Amino acid sequence: MESFIGFWSSTFISQFLSRILSFASNQILVRLLEPELFGIWSVRLSLINETIIFWARDGVRKASAKAGKEEATYYRYSLLPLVIGFLISPVILFLSLRAAPEIDGYMVAVFMTVLGSLLELVGEIWAVPQLAQLQPKPTSRVTAISFLLKSVITVILTKTLYTSPYELMLIFGFAHLLYGVLTVVLFFIICKKPYIEYPTKREIRSLRPFAFQTILQWLFSQGERMILLMITTPAQIGVYGLVSDLCALVARIIFAPIEMSVYSLCASQKNAPVDVISILTRVVLYVALFAASFGPQLGPPLLSIVYGQKWSTQESKDVLSAFCRVMPFIALNGISEAFPNARLPQNRLEIYNIFLAVVNASYLLMTYLFGKLNGPVGAIYSNGVAMSVRSAMALYVIFSECGPLWSVFPNPALLLAFGCISVLGSRLGLKICAALLPVFGATVLFLERNTIKYVFDLFKPKRG
Repeated sequence: MESFIGFWSSTFISQFLSRILSFASNQILVRLLEPELFGIWSVRLSLINETIIFWARDGVRKASAKAGKEEATYYRYSLLPLVIGFLISPVILFLSLRAAPEIDGYMVAVFMTVLGSLLELVGEIWAVPQLAQLQPKPTSRVTAISFLLKSVITVILTKTLYTSPYELMLIFGFAHLLYGVLTVVLFFIICKKPYIEYPTKREIRSLRPFAFQTILQWLFSQGERMILLMITTPAQIGVYGLVSDLCALVARIIFAPIEMSVYSLCASQKNAPVDVISILTRVVLYVALFAASFGPQLGPPLLSIVYGQKWSTQESKDVLSAFCRVMPFIALNGISEAFPNARLPQNRLEIYNIFLAVVNASYLLMTYLFGKLNGPVGAIYSNGVAMSVRSAMALYVIFSECGPLWSVFPNPALLLAFGCISVLGSRLGLKICAALLPVFGATVLFLERNTIKYVFDLFKPKRG
């Protein structure tokens, strides 16, 4: 448990710092760029980078953590992300260039982004065995420092050198390349020369269920972007990129570190950590319920104040409201799916993945149909429907092993109250919603005071 606490604390701090800095730099870029150009940075190039990184390392990290429960084979996985990256990057590069927008310098930016992604995967030689052993501090430090330098330098270069789209594309590509270089250099400085063991057939075979699941999760997380790139305008993509960055700030700072930590804890312990799962699930759900209940009313006025008329369109307000409303499903899906991924044996995990494939195929079809009808808003609500189905599947697995674990859900009376605000918020008006927000906050603190005390005790430094 102490190793889990250290892992969660380090990953939370790292995610908090890196995402805040990335978010801050993007907000400066928002003020400097038109929606069409901002969409290239926040959606197109990010999609290329995240696709290579996610496909190459996500399944490897999970397989390494799960294998460590029985035998310390972490180091045999360390080269696999880079190998996978070299195999898939030419395909990603080819597809990206085929769908390239007519903007000077975009192809150069794509090449630099792919190269930066491969360099980032070199860092997995250090990161994979460390994370599998719940030793995240070096990876956390590298991530935070790299994001800081990348963010600051991107803003400085854009502010000083941007005069045409060509210079801007070079800056965007250089930013991704810089992040990859910094990752390798900082890992070498902090951890010195890496220890490497070559993978055997056993490690490669253990990737099979995770490889399939990685593709499914990528389609689920990035399929929305891909479809929107095909059926919406560049300006709509820019608006979608801005609002998704705002909402992802919550998801990546709070939800992602908790999901990663719960997965590592479930994979490394013989018995399911029921208490920790229940408490952390309630934490993320309360955060998401506040977003879903008060975000649609309070978010759009804040958007107008911060970004001005250029970004304060009705479409941006609708997209922000939609993101807020699906936030509880995003939160529940992320943390609940950590359990089956970590606990199911390989044969059952493969069956589970088949059901996921059916859900994902339905989701992509809904995204295309409703995206054509309602733009980004239709795609976001399709995401929410699919998230709810996936959450139900994951909860079935949790309940099967741990029994009816209803303690993962917030207080029923509070759930009803949050639901009423979500439904009636538009009729109540801005001032009433703003007045109710602190009341709800105080009520949650009072009713969940024992949970809060438990969390503080859990993370309180031990003396001696």
